[in-house]
Amino acid sequence: MRYLKNALLVFVLLLVFGFDHDSAHGQTRATVGETQAKIDSVWDGLEPTIEQEQLRYFEMTGRYFQGMPSHFSTPDGEKDGAYPDGWFRHPTDQQYRWEDFGIPFERYPFVIWIDVYAGPEGPGYVVCVQAFIQKGLYEKCRNYGPEALRAHDWDGGLDKTREAATARGRGQ
Repeated sequence: MRYLKNALLVFVLLLVFGFDHDSAHGQTRATVGETQAKIDSVWDGLEPTIEQEQLRYFEMTGRYFQGMPSHFSTPDGEKDGAYPDGWFRHPTDQQYRWEDFGIPFERYPFVIWIDVYAGPEGPGYVVCVQAFIQKGLYEKCRNYGPEALRAHDWDGGLDKTREAATARGRGQ
């Protein structure tokens, strides 16, 4: 009976405080900041290609490329990532897709998309990435154009449900 009480207590504690599978196996989990830095590093590697391709696309079409969300479901930023299942989609008003845009098709620990705008000060685009990190949904956006307020650093105050992130990935 005493064993049963102890087992019940452990079960309740795990429900209340959670169970970190990695810690139980002697592995330490990266902090949110470390994971964000890893994602920033991958994104920094893509940035020169994005800027170069945007200039080329703008010269050809007179507007910037709009990249649909790369994944239907937001990846876990703490893992190696997922292949972008939304890579071959394009908006109805343009023919270019990510694969035509020069960004390599590989595993990414985030969903990436590009929004375009034509503001009163001129056109521009915003590149955003989003990932789940330690069960929280985080997003960061960089602006390339005259409207600097469109950019923001890592924000963890987003709807933290996979359903909401998945709906974003479907363009809803």
